[in-house]
Amino acid sequence: MNFYLVSCPVGLTGTKYGCGGGGCGSCTVMVSRYDRNQERVVHYTVNACLQPVVALHGAAVVTVEGVGSTDTKLHPVQERIAKAHGSQCGFCTPGMVMSMYTLLRNKPQPSMEDIREALGGNLCRCTGYRPIIDGFKTFCESSGCCQNGGEGRCCMETEGSKISQELFPMEDLLPLDPSQDLIFPPELMMMEKKLSAAPLYFQGERVRLVAPFELSHLLELKADHPSAPLIVGNTTIGPKMLLKGEFHPLVIYAGRISELGAVTWGKNGLTVGAACSLSTLKEEVEKAVAEMEEAKTRGYRALLQVLQCLAGKQIRNMASIGGNLLSANPKYDLSTVLAALDCTLHVISKDKMRSLPLDEKLFPDFGKTTLRPDEVLLAVDIPYTNSWEFVAAYRQAQRREFAFSFVNAGMKAVIREGTDTVESLSVYYGGVGPAVVKPKRTCQQLVGWSWREDFLSEACRLLNEDIDVSPAIHGGKAEYRKALAVSFFFKFYMQVVLEMRERGVSNVALPPEYLSALKPFKNEAPQGQQSFQLVSEVQPCGDPVGRPSMHQSALQQATGEAKYYDDLPPVQGELFVFMVTSSRAHARIINIDPSEALNQPGVVAFVSAGDVPGANRRLWFNNPEELFAEEEVLCVGQIVGAVVAESREQARRAAQKVRVTYRDLQPVFFTIEDAIKHESFFEPKRKVERGDVDEALKTAEHILEDQLYMGGQEHFYLETQGVIAAPKGEHQEMDLFVASQHAAFTQEVVAMALGVDSNKITCHVKRLGGAFGGKVMKIASLSAIAAVAARKTGRAVRCCLERGDDMLITSGRHPFLGKYKSGRGGSSLSKAAQTSRSAHTSSSCSGGTPRRSQDACEKLMRRLQPLMEKNPKNSWKQTITEAYFQKISLSATGFFMGPPTDVDWEKGQGQAYYYFTFGACCSEVEIDCLTGDHKNIRTDIVMDVGKSINPALDVGQVEGSFVQGVGLYTIEELQFSADGVLMTRGPTQYKIPPLCDVPAELNVHLLADAGNPNAIYLSKGIGEPPVFFGCTIFFAIKAAIAAARQETGLSDVFPLSSPATAEKIRMACQDQFTKMVRAK
Repeated sequence: MNFYLVSCPVGLTGTKYGCGGGGCGSCTVMVSRYDRNQERVVHYTVNACLQPVVALHGAAVVTVEGVGSTDTKLHPVQERIAKAHGSQCGFCTPGMVMSMYTLLRNKPQPSMEDIREALGGNLCRCTGYRPIIDGFKTFCESSGCCQNGGEGRCCMETEGSKISQELFPMEDLLPLDPSQDLIFPPELMMMEKKLSAAPLYFQGERVRLVAPFELSHLLELKADHPSAPLIVGNTTIGPKMLLKGEFHPLVIYAGRISELGAVTWGKNGLTVGAACSLSTLKEEVEKAVAEMEEAKTRGYRALLQVLQCLAGKQIRNMASIGGNLLSANPKYDLSTVLAALDCTLHVISKDKMRSLPLDEKLFPDFGKTTLRPDEVLLAVDIPYTNSWEFVAAYRQAQRREFAFSFVNAGMKAVIREGTDTVESLSVYYGGVGPAVVKPKRTCQQLVGWSWREDFLSEACRLLNEDIDVSPAIHGGKAEYRKALAVSFFFKFYMQVVLEMRERGVSNVALPPEYLSALKPFKNEAPQGQQSFQLVSEVQPCGDPVGRPSMHQSALQQATGEAKYYDDLPPVQGELFVFMVTSSRAHARIINIDPSEALNQPGVVAFVSAGDVPGANRRLWFNNPEELFAEEEVLCVGQIVGAVVAESREQARRAAQKVRVTYRDLQPVFFTIEDAIKHESFFEPKRKVERGDVDEALKTAEHILEDQLYMGGQEHFYLETQGVIAAPKGEHQEMDLFVASQHAAFTQEVVAMALGVDSNKITCHVKRLGGAFGGKVMKIASLSAIAAVAARKTGRAVRCCLERGDDMLITSGRHPFLGKYKSGRGGSSLSKAAQTSRSAHTSSSCSGGTPRRSQDACEKLMRRLQPLMEKNPKNSWKQTITEAYFQKISLSATGFFMGPPTDVDWEKGQGQAYYYFTFGACCSEVEIDCLTGDHKNIRTDIVMDVGKSINPALDVGQVEGSFVQGVGLYTIEELQFSADGVLMTRGPTQYKIPPLCDVPAELNVHLLADAGNPNAIYLSKGIGEPPVFFGCTIFFAIKAAIAAARQETGLSDVFPLSSPATAEKIRMACQDQFTKMVRAK
């Protein structure tokens, strides 16, 4: 649906395309349809990038443009996220607006938990989420303020204080009036009531989609086309077809068949139709848990615990229970818990219907089930539990929500009534093999045992023998997965012990410190305080400097009116370009054969190094890099060519048909250690030294030396890199509409590639959907390639990288390896320190732009001053009008050259930076020693931003940068294959912090009475510096690990590299379980 919405003539570009896999929420829209069974209209969010148009028959779709606009009327959701400063780059904002808008359509007075859940499927890279929550929580009955300051004031406000905490006024916000919302079209309601039974057919360029409305039609289709996949939410098949090139000539949509969507309660439990969405299942289970007796719903409580963390709200609204099960992916969490509950599957074909148990036999291998190709899953029976059945479900992922699990588990123990004797035991694991695993020997041999300490020891021993995790398992982490499997069972053991002790049938003693392992971390929406210095009382009211102000484009971003490069309408005759990249890490290019690609439908041209009329390179600080690799490739993902075609999809498919022949070369560098070994360094080597370090180290009494590693990071701006290159038609001139942080550099590179003067190239940069330093160099190369393609074809060319290609091509922030050696004692207290690090960095600064603007403004004011003195009562508009008629120029050029920032590395002298930004940060975390999970409890930041020009934006920059640092130091892990291929491409594999990873309490204080004489208005730049504050989370985690190790008699000195992922945390908290799995 995403491409349909933005296409001509629809042109609803407010719905953004961020990843194509439902992993970021930028494309969120609201779907409404009339439910005949409930006789009411239901509203729910979906990811437009996955939602097939065929699934929308009879539905109404509301995009951000339909919610409100600056030209007509804003909706309160749009106004509040803008005024609360919840929009920075703005690319995620339409999705945030739609998630909140849909929540309000369903629940006009939501709780904070409702808001947190609604936004769980939306990612933001800029704000740190806090201002978004602050804007949206104004819809709650209670905004969360304690009001302990007297007369309803905040407790932090004191008489005469020069510190303020109000970043936006709440008094004049638009009220929410549900009666003014869009109504569901009556004609759609009538159509739904009179819906024809005839299937719908949709014919695409290569794929045919069929949507039957009767079960009999579906069974006939499956009988005639057994290999055709069934889709409901399209959350599994969709990404495979869109991003991985999987092809199915026929796809069957099964989401409108009433039998498949039915949910019924019986005397034995719940029967759920296979097409029932996970959200509907969650709602039904929540009702049962709330209304039924505890014993009957133990299994449902375990199921609910899984559903609460499964994907985001949009995916749960789309995905079905049948799709989750029959995808046969062990990373999907439902299979294990439902298998432990002894669920039954009802499957049907054209000829017969049968029932089969949901167990490990259903999943012979990854992605495969024992169902016949012509069979369809009709329903799933989920039984009640009885009072002596104990059930639990566990999962551990890279982050707590919106992520596939490393390992998931479902466990059920049946205890003989009135005793502690095991009658039966069911344990299922996902993520420890290619399919769901049941440790049969463990389950069988523990029957008849008493649930005591010796039972636990025997169970762990048997599990360790039964579970064999291959080192080659997809995603790696074999030892960690096995440790999780045993640790999960330990948690289950303790849970059952506690419940049995309550019944008086167990006297097993559990140490009090163990009990915390049974309390899962609660996900909370972030709260906290933000404070800054008030402006002077004598400052004019109209002077905005130092006052919180909504940024200029906030309302346009909240309404979807803000345009990014890919929102621009197609130029007549526009083509699309798709990159062909290297599949080798280091190789000689023997031949490039585009012939098969050129024969594909819609393909216009193939471009490579031979097509570049000018220089096939770009320079950055005298470091050259080829636009197209000519003779040799130096990494996987290096661009070797590009296919130009009439459509985006045609270019994508054809690019896969280009055949490149290589001859592998040696050496191959995959790590910094590899580069050091082969002495491959960027020159010159830089060194800062004071005194004779080597001599001092020789006389030191104590030496401490080690090394530390810090992983790299993907910038993960939500708008991928891209450009539109349009020839002007004369004098070899060209317009570029580009997402670049350095338009002048892009202009220079394009001009060099085309062999023209720079003044023939015009670069237009309206706004960027996030950048963080990642849209400087590679975007210049991409722009040059698009320009070369446009020159060759004589037509405009659009390049918009897919998320996975963006991550593969652009490389991101590099890793670090640091080695240190410190000496102490001898003739002085601190003797010597010697450090070295391996990395390559370069930077540019835009801090001079305000000074240039100031210079230009001062020139204008000097020209206008005589007129203002002559007519002091004239308005500004009258003054400039008079100047115009007096032929006084109303334009000026500003120029500013800051102090030199250069260092003589030979002498160790010079000034490396224009000025420094300072700050302090303290964080508190809690870790789960058995799983490696952690929760960020509280962070306090004091930041020196000089004199803040706009405190609202500065606080937002600090928070967003800090949360990006939280990701850098904890969950964002770049993983490569043995051949140097980046495996974590896209939000499905690469995890940035979602809302649940923000500290529950986040306090930011802008340092008062600070100033910076080197910048305009005594301010300081505050872009990425607080990223480093993420290390406080890292060191708090390390301190928590050290405390856990000390409790077990282990040393509190241990290595821990960044990022401190769940795997590293768990394996550093060594215990009997980690020793057990490592010993085997």
